Amino acid sequence: MFMRDQKGTPHVDENDVQIGAQNVIIDVVDYVNTGYVDPSGAPVPEAQLVGSGECFVLSNGTLTKGTWTKPSVEAVTTYTDEAGAPIKLTPGHTWVELATPGGASILG
Repeated sequence: MFMRDQKGTPHVDENDVQIGAQNVIIDVVDYVNTGYVDPSGAPVPEAQLVGSGECFVLSNGTLTKGTWTKPSVEAVTTYTDEAGAPIKLTPGHTWVELATPGGASILG
């Protein structure tokens, strides 16, 4: 299980139990400027979630590099490994992170 910390401290729920997930998926996505700015004046980007791109799936002690695909807004995102087979997830909570191109890589 992947446990969440925030600023070096375990992130806990109202019962003082640390928050965790069985799967973490990192989708590499493009962002576009929405034309809006936040209260500090910084531009507000929007992730482009229709299409396909690189992904990294952490589940059951493994890291699998693959491709995410979402052909339309209504479609469910699918994840396939480099051979084109569906990536299986461990039952339970899944966190999806949206990284910019070049913002996630496999070392080694």
